[in-house]
Amino acid sequence: MPAAALIAREILPWAACKDIVPDFSGLLWGLMNMLGNLGGWHSPIATAAIFLHVGWNMAFNFAGLMMLMSGVLCLAVKTEDKLA
Repeated sequence: MPAAALIAREILPWAACKDIVPDFSGLLWGLMNMLGNLGGWHSPIATAAIFLHVGWNMAFNFAGLMMLMSGVLCLAVKTEDKLA
């Protein structure tokens, strides 16, 4: 099961890149990875700041809200519309 989750995590975004920008899918994939890593770098800092101001419950609620929003935004991607 973990292997299937890893494969889905790698294959699905790459397929979306190929559908949206077939000629520059590598560039889009690289930008997506860079922004994801920046978010991964920033999230412990933001979680600590939220915790210090309003507590753990709000920090975890905020993290959950961000995950939910990213899932909804991912569902809104229209792969039929090409960018290039």
